[in-house]
Amino acid sequence: MTSPRPKIVVTRDIGPATMPLLLEKWSSYEIVVWPEDRPCGREWLLENAKGAAALIILVTDKIDAALLDTAGPQLVVVSTVSVGYEHVDVKELAKRNIKFGYTPDVLTDAGTKQIEYTITSTDTFRSC
Repeated sequence: MTSPRPKIVVTRDIGPATMPLLLEKWSSYEIVVWPEDRPCGREWLLENAKGAAALIILVTDKIDAALLDTAGPQLVVVSTVSVGYEHVDVKELAKRNIKFGYTPDVLTDAGTKQIEYTITSTDTFRSC
């Protein structure tokens, strides 16, 4: 029996430099992307975070205990495409041993590489 593909939830199209990389490099994963050019709603995020192994979010997306409870224990990484991370409860992530990354160079190639590093540094994504 094969194991289900890890799910990556992306709360917004993260740009022409990063989205093609994400979709091509991780084509063997289930990738769920918010389809609109505006922030996703909390309900959409809560619904789609269920069962996710990774969340790629923006500053408009609040990551707190309630969302992490909904996502479930298989969530191993959260990466925000933003310079700041006030919208993320990093203490709660640490309590749950969830890796966290952010993109201080959000508008550069370094930002793209930070997202990739954060996700691929977890065992869930190394073993796939």
